[in-house]
Amino acid sequence: MHLTAFGAAISLSILLLPHEASARVAPHPRVDGAALAQVTVTGPSYPKGKLIDWSTLSTTVVKEGLYTLRAWVPAGGLIDAAEIPACAVRKRILLDGKQVASPERAPAIVQLGGRGGHDLAVEVNVSSYENRIACGDSIRVGATVGSREGWTSFRYASDDRKAGGGQAAIFVPRGHDLTKPSVALVGLHPWNGDMWTYAAYEELASEANARNVVLILPPGLGNSLYVAKAEREVMKALEAATDEVALDQAAIGLWGASMGGAGATTIGFHHPDLFSMVVSYFGDSKYSMSSYVSNILKDDDGAKAVNALDVVENARNLPVWLIHGTTDKVSSIKQSEILAAALKQQGFDFVFDKEPNRGHEGSLVAQYLRRVVERAAKSRVPTVKRVTYRSFRNDDTSAYGVHFQRAKGATEVFVDVVRNGDSVVIKRADGVAKVSFDPDAFGAKTKLKVVRESGVKAEATW
Repeated sequence: MHLTAFGAAISLSILLLPHEASARVAPHPRVDGAALAQVTVTGPSYPKGKLIDWSTLSTTVVKEGLYTLRAWVPAGGLIDAAEIPACAVRKRILLDGKQVASPERAPAIVQLGGRGGHDLAVEVNVSSYENRIACGDSIRVGATVGSREGWTSFRYASDDRKAGGGQAAIFVPRGHDLTKPSVALVGLHPWNGDMWTYAAYEELASEANARNVVLILPPGLGNSLYVAKAEREVMKALEAATDEVALDQAAIGLWGASMGGAGATTIGFHHPDLFSMVVSYFGDSKYSMSSYVSNILKDDDGAKAVNALDVVENARNLPVWLIHGTTDKVSSIKQSEILAAALKQQGFDFVFDKEPNRGHEGSLVAQYLRRVVERAAKSRVPTVKRVTYRSFRNDDTSAYGVHFQRAKGATEVFVDVVRNGDSVVIKRADGVAKVSFDPDAFGAKTKLKVVRESGVKAEATW
């Protein structure tokens, strides 16, 4: 299995093998103590303030606007800090009425200081997309400890640091063995999001804890539509993650919502042998040059480089799950319907959940997230018997151990290869000068006979 990312060939044997000696998620501060069961919430839906159970906070619909979550932290010798979760979108943190400097989206530790009680307030800006106060966990107060578990971030080499590259978020479940190859789930953020966006979804982390799934949230380089540069950044982040925690190369799921949902199908279809499944919430599958995307994609060729619909054949062995609200006015449900129809026509494995009277909203993402994590925990990249792969990009050169060399001047490539007993049959090799196979392609233990059907002119080697 190999991954070629835009001229920089990255071997998955290096990328995804367990890194027992180097697994090294750096210890980071966490708070060991009690979770606040209730907070007083003030904002557009509660102008006079209301005491609300934290357990119901993220499932309660509220008007958009700025909300303040306030709690009184009692005095105590074992309470020296408060852990504030990532929220969508967290703004200021106030301690005794004074702003505490902290990253806007990342989880934060607030040192309380002194022996007296403290007034702790967190401001959260609720958007029309969320329509709820979404925070990754409850506020926790207690003693500061060092931990490798929970949310943290890691850095890696990147040429795009100014656009947000070079740093990704990672979640390590409670009690997780960093050296044991594990299931991972990669989340691609939406438009106007960043690597911390999904850390605000409590459902994601709590289910990952329950099922021992590592979460990786790479940067998308802003509102990129996950074009070539952003796709390369995702791959770099995934490569770097293997230096933080050992990953099972057959058990890496990919998901996203909105721009991230489109990005999940884009990247997943370009690299189907890398991912055990792809989940797309209300993502576009074919971009129109008459919309805002023309400023990013430039022309139809630019769109083909990211359109999942144009390379649907690549998903032959890749389970796909589409989730879309029927009243979505941002990304029409037609975008998922045309992709589902194409997958059905090909006879591929997919699920399409249509949610009546639901729009482009974070609460729909939250509704399915536990099931997404559950499915990731069970999914594995299969040993395949047939590979179909279409490419419009020069840097796409292989899938499932089948490698192809473009014919001179070819702008589009399509290969269709099938194992038939002790033979490998090349049914089509359009725009291809040469096809070659890894020694273990198609689960082979020895070199298989290569047969070319009539009309196939490409050279073939094992």
